Parts: sequence; structure tokens; C-alpha cells
Amino acid sequence: MSDQTRPVLPRSFYVVGAVALVWNLIGMATYVNQVTMDAATLAAMPIEQQGLYDNIPVWVTSAYAIAVTAGVLSSALLLMRSAWAVVGFTISLLGVCLQMLHSLLMTEAIAIIGPSVVIGPILIIAAGVALLYYSLKVRQRGWLSR
Repeated sequence: MSDQTRPVLPRSFYVVGAVALVWNLIGMATYVNQVTMDAATLAAMPIEQQGLYDNIPVWVTSAYAIAVTAGVLSSALLLMRSAWAVVGFTISLLGVCLQMLHSLLMTEAIAIIGPSVVIGPILIIAAGVALLYYSLKVRQRGWLSR
């Protein structure tokens, strides 16, 4: 599809794309803060929470890195109207699910922090599902190029 025949998109498309980009950049910043946390910051946490951070497996950190990197790239691809955004949001959601699987089911986070610790992961997974769904819908409408 050439630029002359591309449909004019509603402003909401760009709003969703911008919000997605900001959301994923916040995720990227959170990831960077976690992996670059110094000993003093870790020591300031309650001892039980320190154990949660000390015992994060490499595969979980890798899933987190993949999730946020794919999320940022996918958001940019969405704003550039590339159909590759769908692939990227799929990869991002898979990374998020792996990371949250570990956090919620393979650690003592709920026992240590309490049931409220479930809210964040549920919101993050829901956002990932929503972004994937949105990218599929806009691709279906012909708003994304191949």
C-alpha cells in the first residue's frame, strides 16, 4: 500500500500509540532500575523482600528484558503503522506472562508482601493483552502496512 492510498487514521490511533509507548518506556525504566539496583537500595528493603530480589533466576530477568524491549519497539512500530507491531506485542506479552508466572506462582511474594502484590501483574498482563488485541484490530482494518 503506498503512502497516497493509506487511510487517514483517527486521532485515537495516535493517542493509543503514544500511551502504549509511554507505558512501555515506564516498563523499560523499571527494568533498568531493577537490574542496576545497588546494594544500599537492596539493603533498605525488608529482609524478606531482599530474598525475592536475590533469587530471581536469569530466565526471569531475560523474559523481563524481552518483554519491555519488545513492548517499546512494538509501540514505535505501531506509531509507524507497521504490521510488525503485532509480532512484537505478541513477543512482549509472552515475556510478561513468563515473568509474572514466576513472580506469582514460583515465589513467596504473596505470602511476604500480601495479596495486593497480585494487582500489578494482573494490570500488566491486561495491558499486554489489550495492546495485542488493538494491534490485531488495526491491522485487520488495514491501518498497518505489511
